Amino acid sequence: MSLNELAAKIMRITKMSIAPVYEAARPGDVRDSLADISRARRELGYEPEYDLDMGLEKTVEWFAKHL
Repeated sequence: MSLNELAAKIMRITKMSIAPVYEAARPGDVRDSLADISRARRELGYEPEYDLDMGLEKTVEWFAKHL
């Protein structure tokens, strides 16, 4: 998932539309990430409680209540 796709999901949840600002990479920025929980599933029996969309919705709800 790209940052643009993630931003679109957050904007959909918050019902906001904000133009992204593109800047040059900074030292230490992660260019690509290959997050994978298959080993945690296999070795620990881990199953996420929420998918990405639900997790984002819960996060936005929390911030709305606590800020």
